[in-house]
Amino acid sequence: MFERKLSLALAILVPLATACSTHQTRDYAPGKIPTPESDERIVTVTRTSGELVEFDREVDGRPAVRAWIDGETVMGPVNGEAVRVKLSETSSVSIEETRVAVGRTLLAVSGMAVVTFFGIALASW
Repeated sequence: MFERKLSLALAILVPLATACSTHQTRDYAPGKIPTPESDERIVTVTRTSGELVEFDREVDGRPAVRAWIDGETVMGPVNGEAVRVKLSETSSVSIEETRVAVGRTLLAVSGMAVVTFFGIALASW
């Protein structure tokens, strides 16, 4: 009985966890960078020389300070050290956006409920 409940809970929670939020990375030209909001994070900066500067996401298992734009400079931690990159030296800035997808979450929950209902009906038949 416990195994059946556990498998049912996993069958519902796994698709639900993936349906709740999405991560999408967009590249912006230096003159067209929107101001990052709380659900967005500057991930990388590509210099005109082709060098890719990746900002830290974690430091010692904790979330790192987010990179930010200060005037004409992108500042953030790289390997635990503060790095500044002038926007005039960049070809693109990549910003990761996290969106909560309520409609997709409701669809996933409804679909899993229907599958569970029919699964239980077939098992008891």
